[in-house]
Amino acid sequence: MIKQQYEENIRRTEGNIQNLQNKINRFGGLRLAVFVGFIVFIFKATETQSVLLLLLGLLALGVLFLYLVKKQSDIQQELSYQKALLRVNQNETFLAAGYGNIYGTGEEFSDDSHPYSADLDVFGKHSIYEALSRTSTANGKALLASWLSSPADTREVLDRQQVVEEWSQSVGFLQDLQAHLIFAEDLKVSPKQLLENYLSFDQAITLKSFLRFYIRLVPYLWIVLLGVSYFLYPIWSILGLLAAAHWTVCVLNGGKIFKTIGRVDKGSDLLKGFSKAAALLEGSSFQSKRSAQLIKKLQGESERDSFSGVLKELTGIVSKIEVRNNPLVGIGLNMLFLWDLKQSEQLSIWKRKHGEKVQDALEVIAEVEALLSLSLWRVNHPTWARPLIIEEPLRKSIRVRNMGHPLIDPSKVVVNSYDNHLHHIALITGSNMAGKSTFLRTFGTNAVLAFSGAVVCAESFHLPILALVSYMRIKDNLQENTSTFKAELDRMRFILAEVQKKDNAFFLIDEMFRGTNSVDKFLGSKAVIKKLLALHAQGMIATHDLQLSELEKDYPQLLENFHFDIQIVDGEMQFDYKVKHGKCTVFNASSLLKKLGIEIENN
Repeated sequence: MIKQQYEENIRRTEGNIQNLQNKINRFGGLRLAVFVGFIVFIFKATETQSVLLLLLGLLALGVLFLYLVKKQSDIQQELSYQKALLRVNQNETFLAAGYGNIYGTGEEFSDDSHPYSADLDVFGKHSIYEALSRTSTANGKALLASWLSSPADTREVLDRQQVVEEWSQSVGFLQDLQAHLIFAEDLKVSPKQLLENYLSFDQAITLKSFLRFYIRLVPYLWIVLLGVSYFLYPIWSILGLLAAAHWTVCVLNGGKIFKTIGRVDKGSDLLKGFSKAAALLEGSSFQSKRSAQLIKKLQGESERDSFSGVLKELTGIVSKIEVRNNPLVGIGLNMLFLWDLKQSEQLSIWKRKHGEKVQDALEVIAEVEALLSLSLWRVNHPTWARPLIIEEPLRKSIRVRNMGHPLIDPSKVVVNSYDNHLHHIALITGSNMAGKSTFLRTFGTNAVLAFSGAVVCAESFHLPILALVSYMRIKDNLQENTSTFKAELDRMRFILAEVQKKDNAFFLIDEMFRGTNSVDKFLGSKAVIKKLLALHAQGMIATHDLQLSELEKDYPQLLENFHFDIQIVDGEMQFDYKVKHGKCTVFNASSLLKKLGIEIENN
């Protein structure tokens, strides 16, 4: 079971984290010992008055210290990765237990005016998006939201399904990707914004040939001049003038420098993760059509031209820029090496060489994240069906078997089957709380998943691409001075317009005109259904108005009755939540009122 696999991953990763933490502590102790030895050696070597011994000893201890720093840094990076991997696995177990998703709810994509997303719980708490998303970047989140907000065409859905089937066989690969990209979830600035900062400065620095050559030469110049001052003839004043000259050059070019590196945020850790994620993709051997296309876009003619290579180069530049964020360090580096000028030119060169590739690659990473989300959805639901998207005419083409709501606890979900081979409109009557609304949402949410390329909660799910439109959660709006009934009229006007505009429109209507009296409610509902039938519209309507079921007699080829009912056993209501053919004959309002001590008179 996948749940046991996640739990085993958590135990193993926690062990790895503890081991790495112990290593870091040991290396920290070694660094301290070397530093103390460094100080002691200076005093001892001074006593011997041997300059050569002093220099060699300091060099050896310095190299050892830098080696320990590098090793500890490498271990720290591995520790960060293991902690990210732990979060990834813990998130899966938390979601399975009914807790929130660290990748967000998608609330920012909610839109009450959307054709169906507000009614079908596509975004927000306890939504399809929250259950599905494993996207860390803003681009990835937006792309996944767009997939859930508008259906893809048949070819596109098939391409995504092929990727899902292929990638879902490599859970380790998917979790590696997540762990490398999850840094973006915690960053205030998105990777797209971060990289655009590096690409959008107005004026790139182009140094003259002499200055470019001089900047490369200056470290060696300092070695020579220091050697001359120490061993031959003291020229400390000249060295001071040189440092002042360097500082002056940097100040004179301060405007250009600020326009270039002043936009650089602290993002080297994120860039490293991004680079590793890209390298993971570039080195994969997936064969599906879409996978191959995505990988090819990331790969270059050589490793340095690949997206991971480009990011690795940028990471090195950004890391060097971040070093000078400490004012004292920054001043020292500029006085010695013209540091800001050098890094500004390096960033300018990087922009000219790689700007276009980076923009394209960001779109690839976003799509990878969206496909990763669909693939892990498949991993977590191995028995669910891969939808069959068909290109037949809409009528007689919807066939679903044992369909359940994807957001209901699997231990509590009730499945139903449905097909539309005998009708255009399914009219569903039934008792309160019997399952009518849930049935409409069950079909709608699974259809949204199907059109995004995801697996669905069903044994089989065959349908064409539909333009879903819903009428369920109608609310008044005090700010716009809109009553419930006015909101219902506006929504119905929208549905009728969609039906007339789109041949593949499919409506889901739950209880029309609740904001008016029962007579107008019935007459209005009947008129709307006749209008929809005249337009050859297709969809489902749930209602308490049993009289509407009589329309089946007038339109036997276009409208079919279904119902949900209850059983009264020893005075208690029992629901089976199963859809049945025909109209409902058992209602429960009187039974519910009796429980409140209210008796209904029988006429």
